[in-house]
Amino acid sequence: MVHVLVRDAAGRLYLQKRARHKDIQPGKWDTSVGGHVQPGETTEQAARREMGEELGIHEQLPLVYLHEYLWRSAVESEYVTTYACVFAGDPQPAPDEIDEGCWWTVAEMAARSDELTPNCREELRRYHAQCQS
Repeated sequence: MVHVLVRDAAGRLYLQKRARHKDIQPGKWDTSVGGHVQPGETTEQAARREMGEELGIHEQLPLVYLHEYLWRSAVESEYVTTYACVFAGDPQPAPDEIDEGCWWTVAEMAARSDELTPNCREELRRYHAQCQS
């Protein structure tokens, strides 16, 4: 699994609201981009492909490697590699996968954390810990 945290120049993060038809965490806010690595792909290639598929971001933006971790829940177990990038445009969410998307401040994410997927909360915890170290 690969995630990308897309932020703007002001430091806000773009989050996507998972489509209501998804099996796992439908209607919850999640990381900017998330998807599976296909056979023969590197995690960076998968990140770029998923950015294009999910948010219409096809530019060759610099991706910054953040971290890797094992995510386990009652319904899934995945090894996650996470990248970050800065994007100056307006993402175009894929309507078949994402109900909506918007830019969030740190304060907004903290105030509405119950609306985020558990994995998104873990990503944000790791991200903010890295930013402060």
